[in-house]
Amino acid sequence: SLYWLSKWPSKENISSDGTVDLETSIDSTYPLYAFVFNKVRVATDNQSIFARVKISSYLSTSDYQYHTMGAQSNQSAWDYANANSTGAAQIEVIGTGVSNGASASINGIVYLPDPSDTAIIKNIWWDLTSIDGSDYWIRTAGFGGYDAVTTAITGIQFYAGSGDMATGDITTYGIKDS
Repeated sequence: SLYWLSKWPSKENISSDGTVDLETSIDSTYPLYAFVFNKVRVATDNQSIFARVKISSYLSTSDYQYHTMGAQSNQSAWDYANANSTGAAQIEVIGTGVSNGASASINGIVYLPDPSDTAIIKNIWWDLTSIDGSDYWIRTAGFGGYDAVTTAITGIQFYAGSGDMATGDITTYGIKDS
């Protein structure tokens, strides 16, 4: 069985931040990390959400690959706002325009396995929900990674395409076998 074990400091409270950087709790202690988005709101309407990884003190701005799939409450297919890239400057976690409405927020989980393992190329995968700028429910799921080196990942950064991450929190959990 798996246990969800919180690491200190595990919660990042967002307050009009251009980026949300989670790095003090990522190390070799756990083989899997989960970043739980809870009521995360954007300041500017219709924004995509992106991620980048940190290696030591270097925040990588190239060599990412990803594929994001989206579903929208007024669509019948799981192909709304699909996006993919190789050689990108970041990972597009939510490609649909997220609403900044008073009752809209991003909720869900982003996973990072084995961030300290230096024998593998790093990847992440996610499942997030929100409301888009047209007030439709959206769900995005996807996968991606940093494919330049097998160096240990020491942090992850989330940010909106434009404007700030306005409010909410992202909690980091370490997961390991019992």
